[in-house]
Amino acid sequence: MGIHSSLKGGIPMMTAENSGIDRRIDRLAEATGGRLRWNDPDMDDFEKGWEDFPLGTRVEVRTTNDIWRKGTIVETIRENNREISVECDEKWHDDMGFYGGRGATVMVYMNSRRGILSNLRKIDEPSREVVIPRREPVKLEGKQAELLKIAELAVQHSGGRLRLAFNEEDESEDFVGGAARFLKLDGKRLGRDIELYGFMGDDIVGWQQTLAMVLEEIIFPLKSELAESYAKAGEALRTLGESVYPENILQQWRDLF
Repeated sequence: MGIHSSLKGGIPMMTAENSGIDRRIDRLAEATGGRLRWNDPDMDDFEKGWEDFPLGTRVEVRTTNDIWRKGTIVETIRENNREISVECDEKWHDDMGFYGGRGATVMVYMNSRRGILSNLRKIDEPSREVVIPRREPVKLEGKQAELLKIAELAVQHSGGRLRLAFNEEDESEDFVGGAARFLKLDGKRLGRDIELYGFMGDDIVGWQQTLAMVLEEIIFPLKSELAESYAKAGEALRTLGESVYPENILQQWRDLF
């Protein structure tokens, strides 16, 4: 598995192939002083282990050329969805836009517990306060803006049971910087972030598949809970789909409603 140290601002990703690291070394054992080993149970767990490193935790992070550097956790996947970011105590690269040349990254997305814990370890120092600034939601355009209108329409006809949340936990109002806009039904998340659906539609799977996901994950659950929200938002989604689906499957799309 590749070793991810800093992936931002043009700094090359470090991998086992280009780092000169001896593959025979148990890197997990080396990182943990033998407390954990490469083939221990649960080390294959996908995108796990990051939970051990909340904001402000003092750590050492493995950086380019296998150098461990002290720093503080300044972002987790709650803030950016992909990685743990560390602000090292010293400048070690020239990307001044990444924490003044002190930033380092351990990827969580598509990584395992083994991969995370081989490159990041806690140190016995008091945690530091890290304040994540609240930001304004970005303006959406095109079909992304249409999805937002559909969500707002569902809220309008929900009798107060639906609301549009931003930068919140799934089941509380606690701040989470990595969460964009999403619907909450009776205080609990419904579907994915509107911005994520937009990203998927524009760049990943296309709008035909994305609208089907919105129908399944947001609109259908409203049918048994909020009939008027289902009717109004469903009609708007069906209409949006008529600009997306080709003639040969358009009737199938309409029949879903």
